[in-house]
Amino acid sequence: MKKIISEAKRQEKANDIKNAMLESFASTFNKIRRDGDVEIITEEAKKNSIEQKARLSKGITAILNKQIENELYSSQIYRAFSAWLDDKGWIGGSELFFKYADEELGHMSKIYKYLYEKNSRAIVPNVKNVPQDFNDVRDLVEKALEHEMKVTKNWNDIANKAKGEDDNDTYSFALGYVNEQREEEEKIRNILFSMDLDMPKWKIDEMFKKLL
Repeated sequence: MKKIISEAKRQEKANDIKNAMLESFASTFNKIRRDGDVEIITEEAKKNSIEQKARLSKGITAILNKQIENELYSSQIYRAFSAWLDDKGWIGGSELFFKYADEELGHMSKIYKYLYEKNSRAIVPNVKNVPQDFNDVRDLVEKALEHEMKVTKNWNDIANKAKGEDDNDTYSFALGYVNEQREEEEKIRNILFSMDLDMPKWKIDEMFKKLL
């Protein structure tokens, strides 16, 4: 009788171990299934794997994607400036803003690459409409300065947000553009100062060319 009871307990224990193993296998199978000797990682497991972890917060990712849109708009508005100036005979000014338009696309590409490096999702923005006509060359240059001031604010906002999140990498990335903006604003502001002195148009167009 004792032998029968002992055998029953042994069998019960074996069943408990078997059930525990089956539960463990079922859990693992949700993440990994086998095809012969090859392990195939399921989509659920991929999402949770360490190499898929985004290295930027959702807030930083969003504000950088917004800046991609801003840089694209900057490129388009500078292209519009260039086209208007060319049409009015301001060859130096047209060449300068054409160069600025290309530079803005370069800035946009760097943001894309930064997001890629940080394993974070980049979003391709729609192109917004830009103004095509201006009252005169001063009106255009004033709008250019206003736009550069907005760009400065945008990069300051990114730098401050990154600093607030202790994201030193993004803070350093943004700070480079903040420093660059100081110089860009000064260039355009100096053109307006020259206009205030009633400098001849040909001389102002030469100033444009010197900034190339």
